[in-house]
Amino acid sequence: MSTTPSIIFLSKENTISFRAKLVTILGASKTLDAYRSKDLQDNVAKYVSDFFKSDMQKIEAELANQGIAVIDVPEISELDAADDALLIVGLFMGLFKGFADPNISPIDLMPFTLHEASHSDSDKLNGAGFEEIRPDAKLGFHNDGLIDENTVSIPKYIGLVNLFIGYENPGNFYWVKSSSISLDSLDQLISEEEKKAAVVQITPSVFKGADGSFERYGIDTIKTSLIGRNEHGELRLFLNGSVNVDKNSESIMQFFNYLKNKIKESEEKVTVPQKERRIIFIKNTSGFHARDIFENPFPDLDLSRVFIRLMDSNVEKYIPLKS
Repeated sequence: MSTTPSIIFLSKENTISFRAKLVTILGASKTLDAYRSKDLQDNVAKYVSDFFKSDMQKIEAELANQGIAVIDVPEISELDAADDALLIVGLFMGLFKGFADPNISPIDLMPFTLHEASHSDSDKLNGAGFEEIRPDAKLGFHNDGLIDENTVSIPKYIGLVNLFIGYENPGNFYWVKSSSISLDSLDQLISEEEKKAAVVQITPSVFKGADGSFERYGIDTIKTSLIGRNEHGELRLFLNGSVNVDKNSESIMQFFNYLKNKIKESEEKVTVPQKERRIIFIKNTSGFHARDIFENPFPDLDLSRVFIRLMDSNVEKYIPLKS
């Protein structure tokens, strides 16, 4: 059974008041680069807390109970696109800082990652081997990780907000809690073969270079078990990317597909329609998320999607069951 979470609607009056404070602290800046400043981040968080304290309490309650919180930002019609983006991102980051500390991107030292997609970039993404991150590609259930050559860490929280969606049918975002798939019983079922490390092709973190080409940040693959534990002994799954038959045994492949299907078929799936100005926070350590394909692009428009992603710097260490 699929459910839709309660939507937290931010007050338009409070949003306008927050925006007035934001204009003061931003000064002449009209770009998201301003948020690189730690002092500005702290000021934004303070003003968000001043105007949206009760909303922040609701967000924390939703995260504690459901593992997901959904917040809609009201429109202020007189703002141009640049001012509107600064407002949405300020609210997004300030609300997030109420319960988490944003991870600083090593690429540009920003507290969030900006993703822009266009139809003209699709061939470049395909040519560079990054076709799975296109808006018109289906993104299956996964959890987000911070990964280096030898270790996996799982951020406790992540956040997403769409600044622009250039599709008539953006579909849904999905969330499934780990508790709905009975990890404890799963641990008793898996074989010694399935506990062995899999070679996982990681979903790429991609940035656009100055010449317009796309480049991957970080490693391509990691060898780790698909089921593990955190430092407190709690069971966790690592499902970020794909497990290919050319680098893994048939048993590992079957186990990977079994896990994906078990999550997909969960009767406790949360469904959230994707839309602009909708903030989604999830407790990344306690579940898995996915999204539909974006369909029916707006005609005569190259830009296809702009979204911002936040990751918590507070992470769980992922400990494989067997190396």
